[in-house]
Amino acid sequence: MEKRLNWKDNLVKAAGIPEDLAYGQPVVTVTGHKRAVIQNYRGILLYTSEKLVLRTSHGTVTVCGKDLQILSYCGDEMEITGWIGDIHLG
Repeated sequence: MEKRLNWKDNLVKAAGIPEDLAYGQPVVTVTGHKRAVIQNYRGILLYTSEKLVLRTSHGTVTVCGKDLQILSYCGDEMEITGWIGDIHLG
């Protein structure tokens, strides 16, 4: 199995594919305290106006704040607005 992992890693590097895309890692883009876009999530585990927990293939992404709203979501990308205080990857 070790050879398979090295082979995939080498292929990803040689092809210039971003690791987040190749391995399905979550990507979190934050604009100030008011907007976040999260990519590569698998599902919503908890959603309130103060806390949002998303399941990813590598754990969870937790967004804490006030007046949180899911502005849009499709496929594996979600846009969150409100006052964002903390983001935890776990």
